[in-house]
Amino acid sequence: MQDERMIDPETLIRADRVAEVRTAYTAIAEQIAALRRLDLGETHPAIVFRPLRRGENA
Repeated sequence: MQDERMIDPETLIRADRVAEVRTAYTAIAEQIAALRRLDLGETHPAIVFRPLRRGENA
């Protein structure tokens, strides 16, 4: 069984792996930031959900 003192209470990750995990997620955080900078105000979504009522044809 793992010693509770070895787990980072903030992340619930083993203390010896916290830095490694944060480094791995840095690239993901950068990509999310880049996506948030995109102006999609005039872009129509590729998929539009329009449910049909029973009996209606597409």
